[in-house]
Amino acid sequence: EDHLRMLRAVRFAANLMYDIDGDTLTAIRKHVADIHRISAERIRDELT
Repeated sequence: EDHLRMLRAVRFAANLMYDIDGDTLTAIRKHVADIHRISAERIRDELT
């Protein structure tokens, strides 16, 4: 639904040094092409 959640999950995992659950990682990989639907502004706000 909200493709930004994929980026958020990866950011949290990287910042907090934890592993993403296998099922979650599979879902992220399945939908990674949908990231282009997120506006550049929302991506910027999430990653800064």
